[in-house]
Amino acid sequence: QVVSWYSELSFLSEERRAMVKTRRKTYADDAVALPPTKRCKAEAEEDAAGGAEPEPAPVNIGCLPPEMWALALEFLLYEEVLRSCTVSKNFLHDVMPRITRICIMHSRELHVAPTGRFKNVTLVNMFCLLQCSPGNCSLHTIDADAAGRIVPFLSRFPKLEESNLLGLCEHDVEDSGWYQYEPETCASPEEGRPVMTSLIHSLCGGFRSGLLSQGVKAVNGPTCPRREPNADGTGCEHCKMMVHAFPLDTVVYWQHHGSEEGLSEPYADFYNSLCLTSSERLECIAERPGGKEMLKKKAKDIFEHLLSCVAKGPAENQDGTTTDVYFYNEAVLSDFVALADYLFKNRPSQLNRLLNVDDCLDSIWEGVEMHEERKEGYRPHFSTVSLDELADIGIPIAMSAFRILDYKEDVGKWVHRGETEESA
Repeated sequence: QVVSWYSELSFLSEERRAMVKTRRKTYADDAVALPPTKRCKAEAEEDAAGGAEPEPAPVNIGCLPPEMWALALEFLLYEEVLRSCTVSKNFLHDVMPRITRICIMHSRELHVAPTGRFKNVTLVNMFCLLQCSPGNCSLHTIDADAAGRIVPFLSRFPKLEESNLLGLCEHDVEDSGWYQYEPETCASPEEGRPVMTSLIHSLCGGFRSGLLSQGVKAVNGPTCPRREPNADGTGCEHCKMMVHAFPLDTVVYWQHHGSEEGLSEPYADFYNSLCLTSSERLECIAERPGGKEMLKKKAKDIFEHLLSCVAKGPAENQDGTTTDVYFYNEAVLSDFVALADYLFKNRPSQLNRLLNVDDCLDSIWEGVEMHEERKEGYRPHFSTVSLDELADIGIPIAMSAFRILDYKEDVGKWVHRGETEESA
C-alpha cells in the first residue's frame, strides 16, 4: 500500500496536478478524496472497443495520516520531498516534521532555508560529495562546493545521529553503488587532498564549537587525506584531530585503515580510514575527558563489533587451487591486541570474564552472515591463525562451531586441523 501511495504522489498527471492546485483547501482538510480525471465518452468507448484494461480505482490519498505520508516520502530524494511537501499546508505542518531521513544528490540542495521544518531527521545520506571522473568511473573527484556546505547544513538537524558523506556511481552497471574518498582513486590527488583536509577541519570545528550535536553517533566518509605517517614516525595531525574532536561514541568504534579488506559488503560503518595505529588511536581517546571511562564502558560492545568484522577470501594451495576461508585481517587483529593490552594488560582472565562464549559466537556468525546465508548444521571454514590469535588474547572461542583450516608446509595445502590430507 505504501508503494501505491508513493506512486500516486510521484506520478500525478499534469491535469491531476492542476486539479490538486485548485482544490488545496479540500485536500488540506482531508475532507474528501480527489475525483479521478474525467474522460470524454468517445475516448471511453474507444478503449472498450479495443479491449483496454479498466483503470484502477482511485486511491483516497487525501485521507492518509501524516505518519504514512512521512514514511512514503522517505523513499524519495530530498529534492522530490521538498516539491511534494508544497502540495498543502497540511504537508508543511504535519508531514515534514515526521520525516526521519533524507537523501541528498546535488550540492545545490545543501541550503539551510527549508531545513527548519525537518525537526526529527536522524539520518542524512549525502551522495554529492564525490563524483565519477568523466569517462572513467574507477576514478572520482571531490566536490569542493558540497564540502563547504556540509557542516552548516548538518548543524540544522538537532536530532541527527548519522550522516554518510559519499558518492554514487550509476554509470557502470557492473560497478555501481556508493563509494567514499580514497587518495589512491582520486582523479586529481593534488586537488582532492586540500578539499578533504578542509572538510575534516570543518567537521572537527563543528563538533568542538557545539555547532554539531554530540548526539551524532557516526559520520561516515571522512578519510585521512595523507594515508601515511609523518616523517618522524608519528601519526598525521588530521587523524589525531578527528579522534580528539568527533563524539566519543563514534571514535571508540573506529578502526585502522585496511580493516575492510575481505569484507563482502564493506559498509561505511564498519571502518573509518585512519592512518593511526590502533595503539595511537586508543592513546588519543584516553587523553580526552571521559575517554578512559568510555573505553571501559564500551569494551564488551567494541570486542563484539570487531568479532563481527569477519573477512572471507580464497586461500591458495601450492598446486594453484584455492579454498574459501574466513579470517580476521591484520588491521582487525591489531585492534583486538591493542584494546586487550590497553584494558587488560597481563590480565587475560579478566577479558575472559568480560566476554562469554555464546555472545562471541553470535558476533562471529553475524559477520559470516554478511557473506552467506546461515544453514542448519553448517560449519564454515575458518583460518587457524585468526582463531588461535584470538584465543591467545583471551577471547573465548567455540572452536567446535567451525572447521579449522591449517596450512601444511610439507604438502603445500590447506587441510582441516586434526585431519589427514586425504580426509580434507
